Amino acid sequence: ALYTVEDLVDHRYHKHTAARDKLQYKVKWLNYSVDEATWEDAATLEDTVPLLVQKYKDTHNLYLPAMRSKK
Repeated sequence: ALYTVEDLVDHRYHKHTAARDKLQYKVKWLNYSVDEATWEDAATLEDTVPLLVQKYKDTHNLYLPAMRSKK
């Protein structure tokens, strides 16, 4: 099945390794309820829906590196 990204509704830093977290976006899929939204890696979405990612970053002033060091 092919899923279409309708919107990005949230973001988080998901534990990836001991030293780094990975940025993820919560995806609202077209024709699915927001309750069925899933977390997807930012890198994948930047490749598939770059304009939506840019709009989300602008709206949320989210200009942080995709990987960030843990303190």
